Amino acid sequence: MNRPQQPQQAETLRDWLAQANPSLLLKLILTAGAALALLIVLAWLTFGGGLASFSAIPLEPGQPVSAADEFGLAARPGLVAMQVDGVDLGSVHRLDPPAALEIDGFRLTVAQEYLNEESLLAELDLGANQVAWLENSVINYVFCLPANRGYRDILATAVSNQSLITLTTAQGNQFDFTIEAGAQETTAALAAYTRQKQPAITLLWQNGDGTEAYVLKGSYIPSIHLLDASGLGGAQVEPAQTLPEADLHVQLDGVDIQTDGLQLLVRGSVTNSGVQAGTVAAADIALLGDALRSQIVSVDPPLPWQVPAGNGVVAFTAVFQRPLSSHATLTIHAQDFALEFTDR
Repeated sequence: MNRPQQPQQAETLRDWLAQANPSLLLKLILTAGAALALLIVLAWLTFGGGLASFSAIPLEPGQPVSAADEFGLAARPGLVAMQVDGVDLGSVHRLDPPAALEIDGFRLTVAQEYLNEESLLAELDLGANQVAWLENSVINYVFCLPANRGYRDILATAVSNQSLITLTTAQGNQFDFTIEAGAQETTAALAAYTRQKQPAITLLWQNGDGTEAYVLKGSYIPSIHLLDASGLGGAQVEPAQTLPEADLHVQLDGVDIQTDGLQLLVRGSVTNSGVQAGTVAAADIALLGDALRSQIVSVDPPLPWQVPAGNGVVAFTAVFQRPLSSHATLTIHAQDFALEFTDR
C-alpha cells in the first residue's frame, strides 16, 4: 500500500514565507513591533527621560542635596533672568514693585515701563510727576527723574530741607528714607550708583543733552532705633521695644529651563538688611502653576539657609520640576516672582 505523501518541508526562508498564512505573518510583525516600542520607552524612562527626571529628592535635615547631584544639574554661568530662552522677557519680576515716591511734598508716580541697565541713561519719555524704576533694584531702589530742570530743583530743595523720602509699593507697603546728600555728577558716573548693596534709595537726574547730572541718596530708616553702643555687637534696644525680624530680600539672577525641558533651575541670592540673623526654610520656597505645587528636586546650599544680619548674603541654586502650565509663581520667603514660559 502506498503511504500518503507528506508535505514537503520548506528548504529556504523564502519558500517558508511563500507558504505561510498572510494573517499569521501580520500578527508576528505587529507583535515584534510592539515589543520593540516597549523596549524603547523603557530605555527612555530609565536613562534620563520622562518620569525619571521627576525623581524627587527629599529635603530632610542631615540629607543635603547639591545642585550638582546624580542628575548632573549645575548652574550654567552667564545666564540672567532677562536673557533666558523659553522664559518671556520681562516676565520675571517682583509682584510688589514700587508705585509712588513722596519727596518734600511732591508725589511722583512710578511709570509702568521699567528701566534696565541698558536703558538707564537713555532719554526718558515720562509724563508729569513720573519717575522710572530700575527693575529688580530692591535693596538699593534706583529711580530716574525726567530731564526737566524742575525735578533737579526738587531734589536740591529736599537736601537743604533734610526731608524724608517715602516709597509706597503697589500693595501699599511704605518705606521711609532719610536724605544723606546730593551731589553734582557727570552722566558717565551715574551707572556706578546702581551697584550699591546697602538698603537705600538713589534718585538720578540728568538734563536732556546728557551734559549735567545730579544724584540724591537716602538711607533706609528701620522700624526701630537703637541706642549708641561703645563696643562691637553691643547695641542696646530702647525700653519697650523689641528687635524686628530679619529683613530678607531675594534677588533672582537666573531662570533656566533644563535641556530635557522638564526641570527649571533658579539662581539668586538672599540679603539680610535686618539686625537679626534670618532663616529660609523649605516651607518658605514654593513654585506654583495652576495651583499645583512643583517638587523641589535639588537645592544648594542645603536648607535651611542661615542669612547673617547686617547685609549678609547667601547665594543659592534650586532645581524644580517644571510646572505643566504656561504661567507660574515662584515664592521665596514671602517674595513672589511671576514666570511665563513662551515655549508652550
